[in-house]
Amino acid sequence: MNIPLNIDWQQILLHLLNFVILAGGLYLLLYKPVKAFMEKRQQYYQEQDAKAAKTLADAEKIAAEVRQQLKNADADAAAASGNGCGRGAALPARCDCFAFHHGRRLSSSTIRRGRLSQCLQHFMSTEYIRAMQ
Repeated sequence: MNIPLNIDWQQILLHLLNFVILAGGLYLLLYKPVKAFMEKRQQYYQEQDAKAAKTLADAEKIAAEVRQQLKNADADAAAASGNGCGRGAALPARCDCFAFHHGRRLSSSTIRRGRLSQCLQHFMSTEYIRAMQ
């Protein structure tokens, strides 16, 4: 076969085969690992975003609960008698106000009932000071 410009079809097919082998090798060595790395990275950041959104939602829920507790504590303090916690001037050691004054840990029920502000009010009252003497 006489082709102009001395083009040999066999050489063209060998060059095409070499190019296909080169492209396949580069795909396996470079493209596939980079694509897998990018997918893992994308998944990691999506998980981090979901985790941050969940943490934010939990924080907002807790903040709403704390605001409600503060409202309840203010309402309880306003409704309480003159001495704060309404337990009388002589406070036993089990009294939440007594525990608060002596730096002991308050019970979770005291905090849930919003009695912390009442304990603070009682701590400042003159009846409590007289009871401690």
